[in-house]
Amino acid sequence: MLGVIKEMSNQKKHLEEVSQKYPVKNKQKKVVENNVTENRFSAIKRSVKKPKDINERIEYLEKEYQKTGLNEVTMSTRGIYSVQGEEENPAYATFNNASCNGKGFAMTSMSGLSIGGAYTSAAGYSYAPDGTGPAVSYRGISNGMAPSIPGSQQPGKRRIGAFMWYWNGSSWRQLEWKFNNQEVDNSGQWARWKQGAYNPFLDPILGDASFDAACLAAVLAAGGGGAFPDPDSITPPTHPVLFQNNLDDPGFTPVDILSPWGYNSLREDAEEDLIAAEYPKKDVWDKMIDALDKDNFKYKPGDPNYMPPGRGMGDRWRGV
Repeated sequence: MLGVIKEMSNQKKHLEEVSQKYPVKNKQKKVVENNVTENRFSAIKRSVKKPKDINERIEYLEKEYQKTGLNEVTMSTRGIYSVQGEEENPAYATFNNASCNGKGFAMTSMSGLSIGGAYTSAAGYSYAPDGTGPAVSYRGISNGMAPSIPGSQQPGKRRIGAFMWYWNGSSWRQLEWKFNNQEVDNSGQWARWKQGAYNPFLDPILGDASFDAACLAAVLAAGGGGAFPDPDSITPPTHPVLFQNNLDDPGFTPVDILSPWGYNSLREDAEEDLIAAEYPKKDVWDKMIDALDKDNFKYKPGDPNYMPPGRGMGDRWRGV
């Protein structure tokens, strides 16, 4: 036991000798750490540019806004329109005035609106005025000719066009709108489904000798003559009337958010602020006198037209 204690004492003594011979330079280490920290802050300071003047900052912000589309040109109110009412859609009336074999045309456009007595079910399918339907379209080999919603499109598939109903003399028949390029716009022409060698195909009625020529002329007349327009432009009975207004126009209020009382209150407050700005050192009585008879105060005492202040109101001017 004494040997163990003696050995521990020798080790302690050895450690003390080593620590004295090789002291830990804590102070120097701390100085080094401080120097590293200072160097880091110095590098940050060098990387940060000095503040620019206000013009340079504005120029920089304008460039950034132009990149994001928030510059004053794109965010101006000159391209904003407000709806000020509705006007009749002339194409709507033109369509309703056309007829084939004694009955007018009916249609459901890609937007889902109907005209001429056509209507849609809760599912969106189009029906003729007498309930004939629903209108069908080719849905591929697996489904064949099946009821279809105008304007609908499955991913990677053909878009279903509008449906027009016409009277052939004994029953209602359908035409479908065939797009020129469904990826570009709604332009196209009316066509009928015919059976091909393998699959059904849409055959335009314009140039089809088997289609009733008189009915073809009526179809073209229903569209206003010439190329038939976008069906979506026909079915709305009215069009919104758009006016271009700038928000800096004092006569234009884009949203009617205040009652007449609210507007009058704001106007009165503005007028009071204007008077206060023009007469900052005058109280309400001074303002009243100026407003009632401002011309009298341009004369000085001694002038023939001079009228002394004080109107019998028990005011502070008595005796002047």
